[in-house]
Amino acid sequence: DFHAITVSVANPLVMYGQYQGIQVSRNGGVTWEVAGPGPSRPIDLAADPANAGHVLAAAGDGLYESVD
Repeated sequence: DFHAITVSVANPLVMYGQYQGIQVSRNGGVTWEVAGPGPSRPIDLAADPANAGHVLAAAGDGLYESVD
């Protein structure tokens, strides 16, 4: 039950989802792992189109960024 999800244009096998933290799949959604804590009030996720390891998370209390 992801509250937000995004697919990397740089590498379509990399997907990010927001559910009990930020989760990442590096195999097109076959398996997922928690990459770290996410914002408490998620709105949306956006993967950098040029870098599959860079993701932004918009939340009710601001913007979060991860470069790894």
